[in-house]
Amino acid sequence: MDAESFYARIASALGGPSPALHLPPALKVAAVTATATERRAWAHLASERLRSVGGSAECVSRSQLAARVQELVGASPTVRVADALLPAEVLSVLGQATACTAVDAHTWREACAAATWGVTDADAWIAETGSVLLCAQRDRPRATSLLPRHHLVIVPLERVIPSLEGALNALVDTPSQWLLVTGPSRTSDIENDLTIGVHGPAVLHVLVVDEETA
Repeated sequence: MDAESFYARIASALGGPSPALHLPPALKVAAVTATATERRAWAHLASERLRSVGGSAECVSRSQLAARVQELVGASPTVRVADALLPAEVLSVLGQATACTAVDAHTWREACAAATWGVTDADAWIAETGSVLLCAQRDRPRATSLLPRHHLVIVPLERVIPSLEGALNALVDTPSQWLLVTGPSRTSDIENDLTIGVHGPAVLHVLVVDEETA
């Protein structure tokens, strides 16, 4: 049964007229093509946007990646997404990290709550806002980016996108849930005092991997 028929059936059962239904257009499957120079410019803009809301970002070469991750994470309690989602170079320096595919759900949530760092990839990094787009899935559970005090995102340069619209249009499979992370978690619910890290990580750091950087 399509959506129009479904809503018409509900309206009929309630004794009312069938409502006019205006469905949003389906997401298009369209790759965002750009040169490396354009993507570096987008990454620079995304870095500025992210810093303006309290996050941080840097660009590293593939050869520098593992060493930089080691400097950031060190021996801290760490959780990470599945092996296939992270560059092979960083797996060896995340040997102490708990992988989401290695434990049951209850143990995983406990590990995330106790972790200093949560390490994820990203489906896109959006230049216009500095937001990281994460599509929640089985090998990338939400808890990885929500429960640890620090969130480290490792994203290749080719996933830097100029706009949210472009990021959504580039998705091949529409996920059941998207997470847009724009800087550290913050709230001013309590007497309008800004507090960092209440509903999520207090630190968001993005590592952009540029294959062509020496």
